[in-house]
Amino acid sequence: MIIVNDQGWPEWMRQSFDFLEAKQLGDDFMRALEWWTVIERSYNWESSGKGLSPAHRPEEVAHWLKVLRRNIAKSPVIKDEVSYAEKWWKWWAGLQPSWRIRDAQLRPVIGGEGDWEALKKPGKNGLLMVLLSLAWWSDAATAATRSQWDIAVKDVSWVMVSMGKGAASSAGATERKRSSSMVDDQRRASKRSRRS
Repeated sequence: MIIVNDQGWPEWMRQSFDFLEAKQLGDDFMRALEWWTVIERSYNWESSGKGLSPAHRPEEVAHWLKVLRRNIAKSPVIKDEVSYAEKWWKWWAGLQPSWRIRDAQLRPVIGGEGDWEALKKPGKNGLLMVLLSLAWWSDAATAATRSQWDIAVKDVSWVMVSMGKGAASSAGATERKRSSSMVDDQRRASKRSRRS
């Protein structure tokens, strides 16, 4: 568990977090949501002009992006949850870096290490879409896809934690470097003033 720092959040971030948190989709989903905030903070709330790849993306996600996005609480209608689940997995698998291992169904398997560049798409069109698409799936899920949803959430959570820890350590290293540089500057200034 992390402590969510909502200081400086833009309105879209606050609305998205509040909407998804209120759904109460379980511990794994909350972990993913919380670490998503760390990732977005590391991007300094920047929005990428280009979002996640649309290849294999469920039509419901595309429809929401085109028509419904003005109101985060408006969810697309998922008429066939089994088809949605299949397309969702194909989309998610396609977004993954090549170093991730796949199972027999070509779905990513939790574990491994590598670069997350393929998923670094900040802002409203990035990882938020993955979280929203999982929330919509949960709303439509029955026994036919609930276990798949659980596995998907665990994988997304693992990815968010891995990316978030990397982002946090990079931000920490940058901050330590900045602080160290400031201390060095202060020492140099102090030495100069003593010489004068």
